[in-house]
Amino acid sequence: MAGLIAKMIQSAHLAQHKVRRWQSRGRLSPLSADDRMIVDQLSRDGGCSTTLTALGIPDSDRLLEEGDRLMKAMETLPKHAGTKSYVTSAPQDMIIDYPEIIRWGLDERLLSIAEAYHGMPVAYRGVLARLDFPDGQVQETRIWHLDQEDDRIMKIIVYLDEVDENGGPYEFIPASAKPPLHLATGSKLRVADDAALEAAVPPSKWRAIKGPRGTVAFSDTCTVLHRGRLPTNRVRKTLFYCYNSQWPFRPSYCMPMFPVERFIEAGGNLSERQRAAIRFQYM
Repeated sequence: MAGLIAKMIQSAHLAQHKVRRWQSRGRLSPLSADDRMIVDQLSRDGGCSTTLTALGIPDSDRLLEEGDRLMKAMETLPKHAGTKSYVTSAPQDMIIDYPEIIRWGLDERLLSIAEAYHGMPVAYRGVLARLDFPDGQVQETRIWHLDQEDDRIMKIIVYLDEVDENGGPYEFIPASAKPPLHLATGSKLRVADDAALEAAVPPSKWRAIKGPRGTVAFSDTCTVLHRGRLPTNRVRKTLFYCYNSQWPFRPSYCMPMFPVERFIEAGGNLSERQRAAIRFQYM
């Protein structure tokens, strides 16, 4: 009975999203041909890749410099305990000391891409900075899984160092390959049977985002099976930017990743749209 009720609630939420997308038609910012291509690839496959240079977002060189400073500071932090000991991430009181990193994700073009993909106004949750260690642990986000925040979510992953085949690339199975999403089970929607997954979609159809420093991945982690492959040759250094709708299915999973008011005080001039994207209040 509880499962049936949960499915009914989720169906009602999806219906509300369809209405909100319909209401937002004509209100979203127009996109360039290149940005429209990103949205189209997200809609078709659930992911794509580019570079900071190709994107041309202002202050991307500064982003890399500040990212290096942050990663250096994070090296002094203890690893997470328990099953997430394979990673270190920057806490809120550290990330706020790097407002340029937070502000990069608020660029108007990136907001337009996120809104076009969601089809409605978005909440910019901020950025998760990660050090992933080559420690042999294959668990948690290194296992194929689905995120559960909403029916759609857009993440932008920036590589601060080269990530090759052995560097722990972000990997996903394109939606166009028709992956067996039903294999993601349990409270964390993890895939327990890798053999069944390979039988359904051969590894040749999986897509690993590899590339030099400044490589950028766009992905919808709620709609495609994905994982961070185990790095074996070096620490993986990444920034994960996150955008969800302002009406997520699970609001408790979608809280800000940085102290919003402190950022507004220190972050300089923000447009009305940028303020709305970080001052969201979930209903």
